[in-house]
Amino acid sequence: MMRFRIGLLSLIFCCLTNFVWAQGSNAYELSSNTLIHLRQAGLPLEILRDLRSLVGIRFDTKEDLRAALQKLPRSPTTEALEQIEQFAEMRRLQLQAQEFSGDQKKGELVFRGEVEGELPREQLRFRSELLNLVRQEKYEKMRSEGSVEVEQWDRTLQAGFLFYERAEEGFANEDVRGPVQILRFNEEFRASAKQGKISGNLMQADLLRQQVLLQGRSEAEPARIELDLDEIRRQQAFNSLEELPPTSDSPETVTLQAAQATLNNQVRRLLLEGAVELFKSPEQLRIYGGRVQVEFDATQQIQTVYAERAVCFEQPGRVARADSVRMEQATQLILLEGNAQVQTDQYNLQGESIKLYTDVSQGVAQGDDNSPIRVTILMDQPNSASNAFRCR
Repeated sequence: MMRFRIGLLSLIFCCLTNFVWAQGSNAYELSSNTLIHLRQAGLPLEILRDLRSLVGIRFDTKEDLRAALQKLPRSPTTEALEQIEQFAEMRRLQLQAQEFSGDQKKGELVFRGEVEGELPREQLRFRSELLNLVRQEKYEKMRSEGSVEVEQWDRTLQAGFLFYERAEEGFANEDVRGPVQILRFNEEFRASAKQGKISGNLMQADLLRQQVLLQGRSEAEPARIELDLDEIRRQQAFNSLEELPPTSDSPETVTLQAAQATLNNQVRRLLLEGAVELFKSPEQLRIYGGRVQVEFDATQQIQTVYAERAVCFEQPGRVARADSVRMEQATQLILLEGNAQVQTDQYNLQGESIKLYTDVSQGVAQGDDNSPIRVTILMDQPNSASNAFRCR
């Protein structure tokens, strides 16, 4: 059975939630993100763990910060002090462009032509052709167009259009009523990091409700998600200031492809629709269907995969089709229902309901009591599975 985490949210939001609007000042403050950036910059793990005691404390001057750092169990070196100050300083987003205009009454700023921005505290760089910023009481909006690019360490985000809007409780205008926090990318959205890649024509995230919608142009040009599960686990350990797990000789990867993917993190469900393809390695498991629903637990471990609409799945040594397929992590069983067929190089199975073990070597669990299985033994037909019905 597939054992992997839903890393989609963390991959998409790897840098955006701290970039979209910078609350700048000349003060200093350490956050959990600050510790992650300092580890990325090479600060020793023991010092980073000491710094946890200072997270969330605001220091008005550099001297106040240094005085607190000197009281830690292990005093940072001069080089480490400079790094900590760099990432703790709450500097504003720095922007430059060929043209600039503003409307103070509306709280609006517009940058045009080779727009570039940087937020040193978060190691973020931003580029586009147009950037429109609006800030009012309890309301913020950001719109960017033309080859939008965001970079942070080894992570990149690209799109033709970016839109961000946040309204607090009590705010309302003709278009929006708070509370709301929406982020949207249009026109060939692409995100890339060590943990994987995401691409599509539209990505929209409701940050308050923890929902993500990813769409391709069509079934012929679907959205695509590629996850390196080993790297996701390493990144989780990295962010938690833990020792990194060893790399694997057989890395776990998952590739998801569909016309539309909808992630609802509150109910722990990922829904894929339209020419769905799912591939998991190193098990070499492939699932095809018109609609696939994945349910996961509080630790984001997959619990159930339910596929329907002309489903076909392949494993080494086995190919199967059915109207619907349900895979359960707890029981390690696969239930095929409706026009079920299974083929191996030793036998063919047909029935309305067939249960299989997820481990191919264990074979068939049982059929339905009211719907017997018809079995055809294949004699002297080596490699027949590779010549008979395949998913593709």
